[in-house]
Order: sequence, then structure tokens, then C-alpha cells
Amino acid sequence: MLTDCFLTVDAVLLLAANIAQGLRVNRGGVAARVRRELPFMATETVLMEASLRGGDRQELHESIRQHSLNAYARVAAGEENPLLDLIDRDPAFPLNRRELDDLIDADSFTGRSAQQVDDFLAEAVEPALAKHRAAAIEAPRV
Repeated sequence: MLTDCFLTVDAVLLLAANIAQGLRVNRGGVAARVRRELPFMATETVLMEASLRGGDRQELHESIRQHSLNAYARVAAGEENPLLDLIDRDPAFPLNRRELDDLIDADSFTGRSAQQVDDFLAEAVEPALAKHRAAAIEAPRV
């Protein structure tokens, strides 16, 4: 049974490797998706900034909820996301379009992910690769 387990793991890893080798990132598609979804993800940020500038949080929350539902319906119908335009035109929000655009910079929504990836590569992946490189160098050629 133990042998079958190793064969199963080997098959799963081969399948994963085949999938990963054929993986292609469509940067344009990713960028379009981010443009479409990021305004929805940034509503809390927009709400907090508008509240800090004197807006009534409860009123702003209801407005942004209504604008989000309206925008989602239009996105679902295949249109561009109008959420930021709807907020920009709403007098309850003391923010102009440039300020809204600044608030939803995609890089500000990634948190520590870049540092975590760098740490993982340095602390886990690189030592494992180095160990295997050393073993490959020492292994006798048959």
C-alpha cells in the first residue's frame, strides 16, 4: 500500500507540473478584471476617507451600497464598472474623481504579500533548492 501511495503522489505531482508548465498569464485580462473589481473592493476605503472628511458614515454607507448594487447590475450586463463615477457625482461624498482614483491604487490592496513571497523564497525555497543542487553535484553519474 505504501508503494501505491508514492505512485499516487508522483502522478499528482506530474499532473501539477504539466499544468504549471503550460500556464500563461494574460496580463491584459488580469488588468481588465482588476479594473472591474477593484472599485467594489475599495468601498470601505472610500467610505472611511469620506467619513474622515466630515460625511455622515451611515448616510455614506447607504449611498455606497446603492451605488454598488447599481454598478454591479451594469457590470453583470457587460458594461464597464461605473461605481467611481457614481460616487464622484454623489454630493454626499466629499471626494473628487482624482482623489477616488488615488484611493483605489491596486498596489495598496496587496498588503504584505510581496514581502511574504520574498521571505518564503529566501527561507524555504532557496535552502531546499541549494540542498538538492548540492546532492545533484555529489551524485555519481551512471
